[in-house]
Amino acid sequence: MGFWAGANAFLEEKEAQKIKREEFLIEQLEKTKSLVIPELIARLDKKNEAIQERKSRVALGQQYGLSRKAALALEKTGQLEFELDKLDKKDVSAEYIRELSGLIENELDPESPDYDEVLAKAVSAGLQTDMVSDDDRLEGLLSAISATNEEELNEALINLLPTEESETIKPARIDYNIYKGGKVKDTDRVRLRNDIATRIAPMLDTELVSTTNAEGITVFQLKDATKNQILLQVTDSILDKYIDPGVLQDDSLVVAEASDIIQDYSNLIKNTPTLDTKPEHFQYFEDIFLTTLGNSQSNSTELWKQYLTVPDTELDPLQHTHDNGTTHTHAGGDVSHEHSSSSPQPEPEVDPTVDENLQ
Repeated sequence: MGFWAGANAFLEEKEAQKIKREEFLIEQLEKTKSLVIPELIARLDKKNEAIQERKSRVALGQQYGLSRKAALALEKTGQLEFELDKLDKKDVSAEYIRELSGLIENELDPESPDYDEVLAKAVSAGLQTDMVSDDDRLEGLLSAISATNEEELNEALINLLPTEESETIKPARIDYNIYKGGKVKDTDRVRLRNDIATRIAPMLDTELVSTTNAEGITVFQLKDATKNQILLQVTDSILDKYIDPGVLQDDSLVVAEASDIIQDYSNLIKNTPTLDTKPEHFQYFEDIFLTTLGNSQSNSTELWKQYLTVPDTELDPLQHTHDNGTTHTHAGGDVSHEHSSSSPQPEPEVDPTVDENLQ
């Protein structure tokens, strides 16, 4: 009897310990739930708020005129908030917004030399690929609440945890001039035109003519009407660069570069007798301008030569070179005559046995 009583007491004690351990584990599990689930819900709410803010920024960017892809790309690189602040505070040119959208979409186009694969994938992924849907969130929370052990709880939590975009695939910032965008005022246009006119008048061998516009502002133009067309064309091209986000140079450097290109054109015209100054030559100015702005090593004189197909110096048809290297020009246009050789002629052989008259 004593043995069986002792055995029963031992088993009862083991059972009581098991029950206590299970109760302890259940108590710990409930404590974990009470701490983790509210924190998880808060994190999910915060993540959802962030997603909504990002969506709102992209939508606002579209309202300002950016394409959806461009706005989404700027959001992915962290640059959209800055642009929206600029668009809100400055009177931004609509052309700038179109240029910026085009520049960014080039980086998303696989056929473009500017294609950025990482950025393109980030844009294609959208804003909430890493966000749990409302239905999945509710299901996950119910699973977490009803979990009866730590393993079930961990599995439910892992499926609910919001993920972050990996730093290894985060797209790099888009390279463009963030200071561009402001509309060019009429007074600034006149000031630029006067500056360019003053610079290029001596280059194009013409004079400045001044008039006064309706606002009482002095406006310069070039006396030669043909060359004044060049002034207007160059001024418009420079103004385009003032708002082009793809032009990274400061406005003053843009003006200086344009002036250098015209100087090189002027020098080429003066040194090429077969060329005269013509406005139609400046159909190539834009391409040369963009090339030199994009590549500091480019030579605008050589570019002008390529576009204008400057011929090699032609030889005078009345001029030719003798065997001895000397050059001779024929008078009267007659080139059909023979020249005596400059080499000495050999003396004829004389036979002393034959009469001289017979030789």
